[in-house]
Amino acid sequence: MEDKLTLSFTGSRPGREPVGQDDATAFHMSSGGADAGWRPLDAAPRAAASTAGQAGLRYLIGPERGRGGMGVVYEGWDSHLQRSVAVKIMDPAQGSRAGGLTRFFREARIAGRLEHPGVVTIHEFDVTHDGAAFIVMQLLSGRTLKRVLAERRDKAADLPGLLTVFHDVCQAMASAHGAGVIHRDLKPSNIMVGPFGVVTVMDWGVAKVLADGDDCLEDMEMTVPVVRDAAETTHSHSTMAGTVFGTPSYLAPEQARGEVDRVDRRADVFGLGSILCEILTGAAPFTGADVDARWRRAAAGDTVEAIERMASSGGPLPMVMLAQRCLAVDPAARPADAAEVAAAVTAYLESGQRRAEEQLVRFFDLSVDLFCIAGLNGYFQRTNDNFPRLLGMTADELKAQRFVELVHPDDRERTLAEVSRLSRREQTIEFVNRYRRTDGSYLWLEWNAQAVPEEGVIYAVGRDVSERVAAAEIRGRLERERATLSAFAAAAGLYLTASGSLRERLEHVVEEGVAQLGVVAMEVWGIDASGRRLGLLAAAGSEVEPQRRRDGVAVDAGPLGGIVSDRQPRQLTAGMEAWSGFDIESMAAAGIGSFVGYPLLVADRPVGVLTVYAAGPVSELLIAAMSATVASVALAISAGGDRGGDGQHE
Repeated sequence: MEDKLTLSFTGSRPGREPVGQDDATAFHMSSGGADAGWRPLDAAPRAAASTAGQAGLRYLIGPERGRGGMGVVYEGWDSHLQRSVAVKIMDPAQGSRAGGLTRFFREARIAGRLEHPGVVTIHEFDVTHDGAAFIVMQLLSGRTLKRVLAERRDKAADLPGLLTVFHDVCQAMASAHGAGVIHRDLKPSNIMVGPFGVVTVMDWGVAKVLADGDDCLEDMEMTVPVVRDAAETTHSHSTMAGTVFGTPSYLAPEQARGEVDRVDRRADVFGLGSILCEILTGAAPFTGADVDARWRRAAAGDTVEAIERMASSGGPLPMVMLAQRCLAVDPAARPADAAEVAAAVTAYLESGQRRAEEQLVRFFDLSVDLFCIAGLNGYFQRTNDNFPRLLGMTADELKAQRFVELVHPDDRERTLAEVSRLSRREQTIEFVNRYRRTDGSYLWLEWNAQAVPEEGVIYAVGRDVSERVAAAEIRGRLERERATLSAFAAAAGLYLTASGSLRERLEHVVEEGVAQLGVVAMEVWGIDASGRRLGLLAAAGSEVEPQRRRDGVAVDAGPLGGIVSDRQPRQLTAGMEAWSGFDIESMAAAGIGSFVGYPLLVADRPVGVLTVYAAGPVSELLIAAMSATVASVALAISAGGDRGGDGQHE
């Protein structure tokens, strides 16, 4: 428990709110359990004792919230303004000592002259008609920084928030130093961390107004019990130089030695450094087995162990160096005041934010991915450099039009539906659509995105997956082609082993080939009995070179003859000189752009030729997969005995 109690604590409002001059008594006397223990303060000033019956009922005193050397703090209730307050009542023993009452009220006067959100607010101070001195102040809620530090579980994760609290403390003290006030007892237990990020510096009981005539009171002994086993208790200690007030674990050396004339803003700077030391290391600068040991270390300025602890704390170097400067034994080596400390902390926090922003921008701009911030209204707000590089448009051109206008028409409905999902806080994962380039071509982009509907924005990362999509399309096409070829080979095998004449069976095979393989035409040619000519046995699809089909071809002439003599497949595409053996005009009229001819061989003996005509290039897969069907056709011709001759089917 703290010895100087300007500390204010959270308390529940009384169960029933007084609304008139007699309500306080009625409130106190009510039978409701929530009212038990509340009593009137009887706050009538001595100069107005005749009104004590009325004014004395303004404040109700409730549960005790803290006790110290100068008095006791209670939770209170202001019946006039209908609000909870903290009421500090002076210990009568302290009031009977020389200068005690003046010193008690100095806290109220000093805190009252400071206008800053980080300083506890003083509402009123006075003496009741029976001589009880009191101060009415703001009732604070939250936890002391001491408790926050004791309850933290992850030192690294909690450090940024604690540095923000420390920054607010520095700002509050900068305001006090600017008003010529020093606190002289800064420590974590005198800092309240409240809801909504409110940080308040409390307990101004030993504060000092620089160059104030009241400072003569510093030479008067203020008897405050010294609690030997309480590291955080505020003490008084008499020295040759004067009376020392403060908490040994956090005390500046000159203050610990009682050098009253040297105690100025830089003593508070030492206190700020002590708080920062505890934030970084978990312990105050001066540790020891008892109060006297801590006094001795503080008076000697023995900060070596604290400096070593901070150096090995793993904390950010700028904050470690700042704490070391604040804890300098020589006041001249410390920052001049709290404003200088606050500026250093501000610079560090802002530099950290700038570093984070710069790293984000660097990642945003240098990533191989597409990063963008888009509005739910359909317009890009920001894009990284990969957008212009991939789409060929400037950033301004991209932002000037709704992004859906760049999407492939077939993908727009899906894209708008995905934006609608994002607006409902649903996440986009691996959504793929096509974006138009300036040359009219399209890129396949894959998106992951999250929206913040209240801000009306979408944060999205995209990646060019055109090659992946193309590869997938090729794989799909090959799989489909392989399945088609397998189906054709199976059908051809069935036809060739079915009943009927060879020509009928071959007609079924080539008709199936044209239908299944999507080629322009397919033919089967057989060598006649003389072995000198090729005659047409079966044909399907477009009619290719009618005269050749009618008259037959010599086995030693033209492209078909070359296939027989070479006993090797031959592939021709548009523009090749080998087309000279064909009727080019007839081929063009039939829409033929490529040709593949296979020799029909049985034990290396040619029995004919199978030809395939296609509009475009014939795939390597088709060329290779036809080998089984070609062998089956050759065996069927050899076994069937049919031969081509004179252009007529036998």
